[in-house]
Amino acid sequence: MTTPIKPPGTAGSPAISHLPTPKESAGANFRAELATTPEVPSARETTPLASPSGAAASAATTTNAIVEDLRAGRITSSEAVDAMVRGALESPMAKALGPQARERLEAAVRAQLANDPALAALVGDLDRGR
Repeated sequence: MTTPIKPPGTAGSPAISHLPTPKESAGANFRAELATTPEVPSARETTPLASPSGAAASAATTTNAIVEDLRAGRITSSEAVDAMVRGALESPMAKALGPQARERLEAAVRAQLANDPALAALVGDLDRGR
């Protein structure tokens, strides 16, 4: 025997009283959290997408210099990775973070480099000179 599905509160089904009311909803908590969060510039405001003379060009030049130094043997692979992480932390969006948030960002980036199999393989390729 099958029982038809009935919405809560209809005849024959128990009322559900443990559901949150709109005042208790996660949406209200989220709005409150947003209201107390300091504003951070958007990526569109901080990233020079079309400007070859802006931060994007500078980052490309820095990356090219790191690759050149690595290939020439002037720096080790771990020094190259450190330079790339430092470069990422110098981006306009990262600079907009407070000191503690930047430390957490650096720790997260380094953890990903160490724990993500694909990224760890790329770092390993640097050690092997590929």
